[in-house]
Amino acid sequence: MAGTVIDEAQDSGGTRVIEFQVGQSAKECQALCNGDSQCGGWHYEPTGSYFIDYPRCHLKGMAAPLRVVAQDEGWVAGVKPGAKLIHAEPAAP
Repeated sequence: MAGTVIDEAQDSGGTRVIEFQVGQSAKECQALCNGDSQCGGWHYEPTGSYFIDYPRCHLKGMAAPLRVVAQDEGWVAGVKPGAKLIHAEPAAP
């Protein structure tokens, strides 16, 4: 949602979460982002992540800070071609 703080950076681009049906894929999440002029990046959470029984698609706004994090199998993420997003460094311990 717009105004959400992620890693101490403001997401003024408005991250949106779409609850998918079981069987919907990461490619569908990517296609939603590519077809949305407000989307700069996306990530797909597979069924079973965070104990949820369906997959989810997160569409990141053009001002969304991102950081690279290794995830379990089935997680997929990407940045829309031509988008310039903020790379957020992990917080110091």
